[in-house]
Amino acid sequence: MVILTPTEYRPQKFINLVIVMDTDHVQRLKASLHFTMGKMCEEQETKTQISFDKNVIATITEILWQKIKLIAEDLEAFAKHGKRTTINLDDVKLLVRRNEDLKAILETLGSPNSEENAKIDKRKALVKKKKTDIPPEVHLDTDDDMFV
Repeated sequence: MVILTPTEYRPQKFINLVIVMDTDHVQRLKASLHFTMGKMCEEQETKTQISFDKNVIATITEILWQKIKLIAEDLEAFAKHGKRTTINLDDVKLLVRRNEDLKAILETLGSPNSEENAKIDKRKALVKKKKTDIPPEVHLDTDDDMFV
């Protein structure tokens, strides 16, 4: 069961929505990850003739779990910074920006909405430019009392 609960975040009074999962759900996800990691290690054992200790598989699983949590938090932060509630391809591109191989793969995928988003961005830029191009009205008070 996933429950969204508002919590206070730092003294600036930001409200952060934290996803709270019950322990049963988390344990099932971890067990699935551990099972999959075990299968991957078994596959490697047949290819390389090197066996993996159960503690090694558990350690790799825990490292992977922590990395997945970190990635999820980063993606959520990127979306929030963009004032969005949905994580999109741009957030993932930002996440992999230092990995040139992954970045190249994502660039070839492209976003189906990238052209539409570009049009929206152009419209927003035009509206913003129009607002800044209008010079403010200048009112000069030529009251003679000021110069006496």
